[in-house]
Amino acid sequence: MTKLKKPNFFSDKNQSVQGLDWYLSDVNKTFDNNISSESSTHYT
Repeated sequence: MTKLKKPNFFSDKNQSVQGLDWYLSDVNKTFDNNISSESSTHYT
């Protein structure tokens, strides 16, 4: 999971302008090669 529950990276321009590196830095990297997720609801 991401640290932010709803980062809305792909649906909120104010978030996406921070760049992909910002988004990926928020992903919890507890285990290598695991699938990560988030809870943004604007993608549906």
